[in-house]
Amino acid sequence: MSQSASEFYRSEFLRCWPWLEAAMKFYGPTHTKEQIWEEIATGRAQLWPMKNAVNLTTVMKHPSGLKDAHAWLAGGDLKEIQTWEPLMCKWAKENEGCHRSIIVGRRGWLKALEGYKELVTTYAKEL
Repeated sequence: MSQSASEFYRSEFLRCWPWLEAAMKFYGPTHTKEQIWEEIATGRAQLWPMKNAVNLTTVMKHPSGLKDAHAWLAGGDLKEIQTWEPLMCKWAKENEGCHRSIIVGRRGWLKALEGYKELVTTYAKEL
């Protein structure tokens, strides 16, 4: 990432952090703030900043060759996220060769975004 691009994304990451942090509270502390930044800075994750929302994706390639655009943290204005989602899908298909988009989140996302179906339900128990 060039210096100016890195500075831009770092600035946007810090601006959007409250939305990302709030989303993490539902799933659990899988990453620290700096670990998430490291994923973005190294290109392992994609930051999608919007004016009043944000999404974080990764591209996952499975052993079978199936590639997923995996949206794992999102927050902010729902309408903006709904507008962003088709753009992300287009990017994932055309630029990354992804076969599907996967969203990890609460069930409300299923109603909020068109074309998705529930694949599995995950349960967690604190130990």
